[in-house]
Amino acid sequence: MDTKTILVVEDELGPRESLKMILGSKYHVEVAENGIKAFEMLSKKNIDGITMDLRMPGPSGIEVLKQIKAKFPSIEVLVITGYGTLRTALDAMRYGAYNYILKPFNIDEIVGTMERMLLKKKKMDQMDFYVHENKMVTERDEVYASSLSLV
Repeated sequence: MDTKTILVVEDELGPRESLKMILGSKYHVEVAENGIKAFEMLSKKNIDGITMDLRMPGPSGIEVLKQIKAKFPSIEVLVITGYGTLRTALDAMRYGAYNYILKPFNIDEIVGTMERMLLKKKKMDQMDFYVHENKMVTERDEVYASSLSLV
């Protein structure tokens, strides 16, 4: 079984290293200090899931979330923030975050949420594959049927 890769996007060293240590026992973990570095990492590596702070230097976490979901819609994003408000929670969910957790976070909550998030991604990837395969079969059958009518 292949190890999933998680990208931790967090500007503060303490939470970034804590998440790396917590998730590192089960997943391969990459880190980025801000949204710009996150996009550099996304262009180089196959990332399965992201944890992301909302308050970072450069583009806001909500702006980065929008861009990630626009360019990489199959990647699930878990927002973990110390500056949570009802507005940011609603915005995060509106723009495609899988879940929203406040700092200080609970280790079991992070691990459990990550497992559920990656399971959702796996199921969505399987569904996309199934739809793609069936579309190809349907197209092949239509081409075959149309070639029979030419005879």
